[in-house]
Amino acid sequence: MEPSRDFVDNHATVFSRKAEIQVDGVDIPVKIGSTEGGQLHMETNRISPEGLSTQIYPEVTGRTESGERIVVTDLFVFADEFVSLNPSIVEICNSEDRVVEGEEVYLTADVLGFQHQSRTQFSDPDDRVDLIERTDWRAGSGNTADWSISVRPLPDYPTRVNSIQNYQNLVRTVQFDVSISGIYGGLDRAATVTDGLLSEITWLSSFVQGTLPSHSKIEIREDTSDPEDQPDYVRLRTLHGNVGGCCKTGNLLFTVKQEQSVFLDRAYDTFQEKQDSLELRKILGFYADSLDPNRPVDIKLANLCIAAEMLADRYLEEDPGATADMISGLVDGVGVEYQDLIPDKGSLKTQYGDDIYERDDITPEYFWCRARNHVIHGGSSVTTTEISRDYNALLILLQRILREILLEGNTESLLGMSDLEPNNFVSL
Repeated sequence: MEPSRDFVDNHATVFSRKAEIQVDGVDIPVKIGSTEGGQLHMETNRISPEGLSTQIYPEVTGRTESGERIVVTDLFVFADEFVSLNPSIVEICNSEDRVVEGEEVYLTADVLGFQHQSRTQFSDPDDRVDLIERTDWRAGSGNTADWSISVRPLPDYPTRVNSIQNYQNLVRTVQFDVSISGIYGGLDRAATVTDGLLSEITWLSSFVQGTLPSHSKIEIREDTSDPEDQPDYVRLRTLHGNVGGCCKTGNLLFTVKQEQSVFLDRAYDTFQEKQDSLELRKILGFYADSLDPNRPVDIKLANLCIAAEMLADRYLEEDPGATADMISGLVDGVGVEYQDLIPDKGSLKTQYGDDIYERDDITPEYFWCRARNHVIHGGSSVTTTEISRDYNALLILLQRILREILLEGNTESLLGMSDLEPNNFVSL
């Protein structure tokens, strides 16, 4: 049976090079490729493992058949009855002597799972959106950079999003165009800085995208007049899975694509400042994974519980004590409304009724506590309906908390953020 025309083969190769690398003094012919699904592979026709041993090589070099220099990072060589090569990062440099001295450099990145807009049937490949820009940005090694990032959908964007939504088949959806100036060093230095920058932007966007986009390839072309010209530098990396990669339109907090750039502009500096202290990447990872429609609701609730408790533990400066005290400290400290979220048929009200605010042994901010204990420890008499209602309520509470942490109340013109305001849409 032929696959649907809405299907994009995530194993299809989108970039390839023939080359030769040297491992422990042994020359190995290879074919390097990157796929629609962001998998980096390195194939060889060398069968005999003679002269090779099974181990990870931190750095291996070589040349393509056209003379480009190759650097392979963290190459796992499996040498048993045959030779298997698994690289982590491959860099291909066509201009290895090129030194950047602060001038503007242009890069293009392939991004998987990024939703350019919610109504894919009206997608236009020429519909470029300016996402975010910064000046005097600290780039490390004493460099300060000016940069800007825009996004454009791939020509068959609707087909790609449909392939992800309908077949859970993660593929490229957009390209990011980056211009950056102020970097000193080789082209690999410019790519390394941009790689870290794109990682921050995609992690931050996961909050409003409901999925975790990832970039699989970065290319530098100093002459941007012809995109078909051989790039001066290419960096390929392997993506080891992707959480929440469903591109489910209902998970989008925004419905208008221009809102994405407003959100990123307002939230980026806070995210960059707090991502380590609050472990925001881990928390956003659990959050995005909790939106995967293919997971059972108890697993999705467990993900939200982990995210909320981890955030509470990092947010509170002193020892938070018991879990209930942690949650209460987080909710009260951030200052978000929660009472409208306590579901009438959730685990707390099912057991205690409406007098939950009058009891000393109950923490109302921690209204999902019984469902949480059930899915993590088992043994409690909590129904699937109660778990589902608690999950929906906790999801919105976590979104409110993250909104306040990242935007600090600056939600004007962000319609998706105003939809999170209390309006009794959960407690029915």
